[in-house]
Amino acid sequence: MTPSHREEQRRALAIVAHPDDIEFAAGGTVAGWVTRGWEVSLCVVTDGQRGTDGALSADRRAEQTAAAKALGVDRPRFLGYMDAEVSPTLELRAALADLLRLLRPHRVLTHSPRYAWAFPTTSHPDHRAVGTATLDAVYPGASIPSSVGSPAGLPWQVPEVWLFGDPEANHFEDVTDHLARKLAALRCHDSQLSARAGDEAQLRSRMAGAARAAGLPDGRLAERFQILRYV
Repeated sequence: MTPSHREEQRRALAIVAHPDDIEFAAGGTVAGWVTRGWEVSLCVVTDGQRGTDGALSADRRAEQTAAAKALGVDRPRFLGYMDAEVSPTLELRAALADLLRLLRPHRVLTHSPRYAWAFPTTSHPDHRAVGTATLDAVYPGASIPSSVGSPAGLPWQVPEVWLFGDPEANHFEDVTDHLARKLAALRCHDSQLSARAGDEAQLRSRMAGAARAAGLPDGRLAERFQILRYV
């Protein structure tokens, strides 16, 4: 399935729950977009304070900033919510709707709000909460002036949303040529990788499986998404 966009429409916004979420789930895809001329922004809802014992907010933010740079992404925006306590509140929806109105992305990348039985580790409650809040911010949040957030922001309808961690996929992105940048970005998250040995091998195996599901030749790697179109 080929995503549709006009050549001049190349702004994307990734909205994730924790530092390192974007690198694990879609780092190759983001690196590919940047290579093709997309301007990609990143919003991180929590600081991942509970990801490992002793991880400080400042450490996680510094790691995420370095990882974003490795992918070619602008300096991340951090909302500062507490890790493992995120709910899809009206407050969060309003904050995300305001960000959408400000940045006016043509593509949003975020967590699926659905529980993925095949990939339970992608179904952290913060992931589902952020996915739900993001979809609600896309519509009706940012697209209807009187919905939520600042009334001063001009409405904006995001054309398409890419969900990762969804039980189903309707698009597989070939990221073979961007693996090095994905891994370089992941290695910036020192506080996490030291506690999770074997992540790179598991990632390669999962991406190889996605490539096979997409019918790509042996040796290729892919990331999987459910793409929703609004216009």
